[in-house]
Amino acid sequence: MKHRIQMQPHVVLLTESVHQLDRIVPYAVMQTAVYFEAALIPHAVDICLKAAFVFGIELPSTAHSSWSFVQRAIYGLTSKFNRVSSKTLELMSDIV
Repeated sequence: MKHRIQMQPHVVLLTESVHQLDRIVPYAVMQTAVYFEAALIPHAVDICLKAAFVFGIELPSTAHSSWSFVQRAIYGLTSKFNRVSSKTLELMSDIV
């Protein structure tokens, strides 16, 4: 039985050396062969979140709280995949 695993969008930071962190190039990765170079890290995050929302892709479970916070607090969006933790809601209420 073959498993169909969907690739979730994610941000990748590329640099030639850990000693050249001033030369980081952020990318928003959609699939194995589909990626977009972003000018800044926030732009890569923006691309990933919007692509996931538009295409109905569930964001990575390992970072679900972080993505949920960005999605709800910054963009004001909800989706069928929302599982917002009490800590995320608490952080949102503290900020607003």
